[in-house]
Amino acid sequence: MPASAPSLPDLLELLVADASSRPFAFGVSFDSDTESVELTLCELPPSPDPLQPLVGMAAPDEWDAFGLVSGATVLSGTDPSENGRSAITDHSVWIGVIVDRQGRLWASMREGDSLPVRLPRGGEGHLLDMCRRVLGISSSAPCDHTLRAALCALWANDIRRLLAGRSGGGYDPRWDELAVLHPANQLLPESLLPLRDRAEQAVNGLTWAELHRRACDGSFAISGLSPDDCRWFDPGSFSRWVVRSVPPVGEIYIDVLNQISYDLGLDLLEHVADLCSE
Repeated sequence: MPASAPSLPDLLELLVADASSRPFAFGVSFDSDTESVELTLCELPPSPDPLQPLVGMAAPDEWDAFGLVSGATVLSGTDPSENGRSAITDHSVWIGVIVDRQGRLWASMREGDSLPVRLPRGGEGHLLDMCRRVLGISSSAPCDHTLRAALCALWANDIRRLLAGRSGGGYDPRWDELAVLHPANQLLPESLLPLRDRAEQAVNGLTWAELHRRACDGSFAISGLSPDDCRWFDPGSFSRWVVRSVPPVGEIYIDVLNQISYDLGLDLLEHVADLCSE
């Protein structure tokens, strides 16, 4: 390309500088015959999660790079307050990432009306996972240490949805209504073991790669993801998507605890602790 053509990080900075209203994706094609750069802007449908519309998207072969620009909220500490504690503030920024077919990546961020700044290369994150999957590039490997906590969160979130669906008042759930939602019932559907033993057998040695395979063939359901969606992910990006899809189990448990009896809450806590323990 001639010296006047923008490099990918330069192009990303231009797009981040111009972002003003809603997230957008873009593809970049280099034409060596005409020595030109073609930019394809992809308007994303409205969604509470700017990454959700990218699930299942595949870049055309002629795209040499793919990127995303999205608004984000950044938390930061300030100078210690009068009581000696640092105050936590949040502010809005625009963040952009771009990945080429060789897996190289660049990131840029703009705060307010200031000029964009380039972020250090080589990091990992959900934006990068999504761009890689759109290009058909493998993401980094999953961390199996996060699997048990994620299964606990999925179970607690299913319980919270059950309670929300019967919030008319006077509903007093039974333990078997909560237990039937346990992930072990999908992982070992034919088992007649007590729930505690079934859960330990189901998660013993379980990996994200195996859970991803089950989600792809439809034998393990993830709320919000169809089997086709799961096949679009690879094990690493799938694991991080599942983790980000639900709050930490402790946060959900507090919400659930306020809607069930004390004794039922203790039973649930014991089973959650068993499932989370290595």
